[in-house]
Amino acid sequence: MYLKTINLRGFKSFKSKSTLTFEPGISVVVGPNGSGKSNIADSISWVLGEQSPKSLRGSSMGDIIFKNRQEEMGIAEVSLIFDNRDRTLDLDFSDVRITRRVYSQGGSDYFINSSPARLMDIQELLADRGIGKGLYTIINQGQINEMAMLKPFERRLIIDEVGGISKHKSRRDRSLAKLGRVKQDIERIEDLLEEIERTMLPLEAEAAKAAKYSEVLNQLKKEEISYYIQELDSLNKNWKKKEDFDKALGQKLEKTRQKLVLHSERLNDYTDHISDKMDEYRFWENMANKLQNEIGRLKNIEELAASKVNMFSTLAAMFDKTHDYPQKKDVSIYQRLKDLRMLVSKYISRVSSLLSQKEIKEDGLQINKRMESLLELFRKEEKEELKKEERKKIEKLLRKGCSNNFSKAKNLLAALKVFKLRADDLNNGVLPHFLERKKEIETEKALIEELGTKVNETKMEKNNIENEVYKNKLDREQIKEKTKDITKYIVDNYNLSIDYMLKNYRPSDDLKRSRTEISRLKKQIKGFGPINPNASIEYKRIKGRYDFLNGQKNDLVQSKQKLEKMIKDMETKIMDAFLDKFEKINKSFNYYFKILFPLGKGELTLLKEDNGELGVDLKADIGNNKFVPLSLLSGGEKALVSIAFLFSIFSTNISPFYVFDEADAALDDINLDRFLSLVVRFAKKQQVILITHQKKTMEIADTIYGVSMQSDGVSKIVSEKISEKYAKID
Repeated sequence: MYLKTINLRGFKSFKSKSTLTFEPGISVVVGPNGSGKSNIADSISWVLGEQSPKSLRGSSMGDIIFKNRQEEMGIAEVSLIFDNRDRTLDLDFSDVRITRRVYSQGGSDYFINSSPARLMDIQELLADRGIGKGLYTIINQGQINEMAMLKPFERRLIIDEVGGISKHKSRRDRSLAKLGRVKQDIERIEDLLEEIERTMLPLEAEAAKAAKYSEVLNQLKKEEISYYIQELDSLNKNWKKKEDFDKALGQKLEKTRQKLVLHSERLNDYTDHISDKMDEYRFWENMANKLQNEIGRLKNIEELAASKVNMFSTLAAMFDKTHDYPQKKDVSIYQRLKDLRMLVSKYISRVSSLLSQKEIKEDGLQINKRMESLLELFRKEEKEELKKEERKKIEKLLRKGCSNNFSKAKNLLAALKVFKLRADDLNNGVLPHFLERKKEIETEKALIEELGTKVNETKMEKNNIENEVYKNKLDREQIKEKTKDITKYIVDNYNLSIDYMLKNYRPSDDLKRSRTEISRLKKQIKGFGPINPNASIEYKRIKGRYDFLNGQKNDLVQSKQKLEKMIKDMETKIMDAFLDKFEKINKSFNYYFKILFPLGKGELTLLKEDNGELGVDLKADIGNNKFVPLSLLSGGEKALVSIAFLFSIFSTNISPFYVFDEADAALDDINLDRFLSLVVRFAKKQQVILITHQKKTMEIADTIYGVSMQSDGVSKIVSEKISEKYAKID
């Protein structure tokens, strides 16, 4: 495997697409200072994952994108193509292209054979083949100068890195960090377990109490549901009875309504029929009443007329018997007038009782008026003796008046008797009709009254039935409400549907026993006192968490033990690997040191640092038979010691290619010859790319590439390949 091609586009000074094609052996890239030849080494470092702009001789990653005063590229891209026919890289491709691309607006992409990849993928692919950042595949002049002056622990880090020990140390460090986290997790879990135990133990007692409570509650549930199933069964049967009774009442009510309609229709018919007869009946009743009134009135008038006849008959008799009165002073006309006055007063009293009769009233008032006038005539002579002529005159007048009134009264009495006879005849004709109609009416009234009684009785019967219907309806509503209450109670308290309850529970066979058992269980439940209903759940949850954490703790303890063993094994492996690598490098260092300093001796020794870690000290005897501090060596000598150290590393961790970027710049001719002889020997197995402007370095090249800088700041490959014979310089 070797680096076959480098393609650059927009990278630093390489604006347009530029290609360098390499062969195995030694390839030299030459060019004047500032031509951009070192940018080729930077491009290789960049593709292999260099992330530091400073290491790429820039201030930011954007500085690697080509730009000049006239234009600026939007992208920089470099591809390294490796010849992989020997399948050094674990990919089934003869050529493997590794590409990195960066954009001026930010962001970058990696590709393996044009497929998107991660930097990690590229590093893992190349690291095991000794290629990559930190593996000293690319060496520049600064690194050569610094290598001799490294501190012991820094040299140790280099050996770890190139020897593949760093990845073991990284795994060890990750394991140590993980062990630290595991220990922290164990401590945290132990604290949690202790805290959980304080809560869990009381909950365990509460959970046991809650479990017993739940057991009794389940017994109560079963007993109550069985009881209520039987209750519901009884209610359903009672409902069926009430439903049947309601149908019977409905039929009975319908018959009663029909009977009421029939009686009411008959009552209305009889009432309408008697209404017509009542008009005729009232007519005859009115006629009979009028006749009775008139007959009574005639009777009263007749009695008054008889009284009048009697009065005037008495007066006439009184006047006829005046000769019987002694001719004394006290028996006089005046005295007789007094007697007459008494008689008239009686008549007037009689008339007063009949004043409701208009004719009698008028007649009585007229007679009374006459009598008062007559009495007034004689009132003033009351105490004087009348003369005989005057007395006779008065008597004559009185007798005449009495005679006339007697005749009139007698005639009136006779007429009244005749009229009364006619009235009685008329009454005798009217009264039978009236009585006949009255009898008919009374018969029909009795029938109507009987029908009315039947209607009322039927209404009462209907009301009674309706009351029974209403009461039955209330009973059914009560059954419905009770069923609803039972259903609600079961749903609310046990969250069960009625269908589920009926399918999964049996009815009680003894309701009395069930009631007693329910009462006992409720008392027992009450005796439990306060219950934490969530205690069991909380206990299970906390116990589960406790068990889980305890299991986690056990797992962590096992993991800790495994990590501790693994770390111990890794420490041993790291130390063994380091010591093995150290011995090989030390041996190689002495070998390469001898090539560079034939009379000298180089040696690597181990130092224990203050932190307990081992460091690597570098001792050099350049031919003076003594080890001297490196700080006392010249710049060229330091460079050769550094080169010996580097090549001793290369020999133990061989990369397919190495790049030296002006590593020979500080070497004089003698030291340069030593360096080049080492490169030639080393290049027999590895591909070496030298970026230089030394003529002697060009002489050892198998292939030479020239780079020039144009006036617009663009680097250009001036010759892709210069054969070895043209490369020789006199």
